[in-house]
Amino acid sequence: MTRHWATLVPQVPPSASCISWTTISSAKEGPLWIVLSIAGVCGPPSTAAIISADLRYAQAMAARQHAPVVVIIQPSLKAYIIRDRGSTTVFRERSLGQDTDYRLESMSSSPTNSIEIFPNGASQNTTTITITLGSRTRQIRFGRVGHVRIL
Repeated sequence: MTRHWATLVPQVPPSASCISWTTISSAKEGPLWIVLSIAGVCGPPSTAAIISADLRYAQAMAARQHAPVVVIIQPSLKAYIIRDRGSTTVFRERSLGQDTDYRLESMSSSPTNSIEIFPNGASQNTTTITITLGSRTRQIRFGRVGHVRIL
């Protein structure tokens, strides 16, 4: 039995913000099977979701390194750095200011501008990062037990 497969045919109109794929399979002998699987991501991910994902990344790096990681938030630059606490090794840098695609107008954190994340994913205190774009304000909270939440 010979089988012919046509796989992963992109179906994306040039102006669409959704991405989807169609997978088609057929057998030469026997019935024709068409399998349609669509994976879509409509619209760009929100800035709050990106910050939240980066905080989870910092937790993963602390666990992988078996050493604390520090997230240093720089509100005046609308940026943050994820680095190893014991050295100057930088794991990730992200700028969210007006000269980037994110175009944040303001960024602040409380109670401090740094989050120390231990290998178990926890931190010393709960930190809230507040971001503003236009009239919309979002908060990302990193809890003491390591729970990351978008408010």
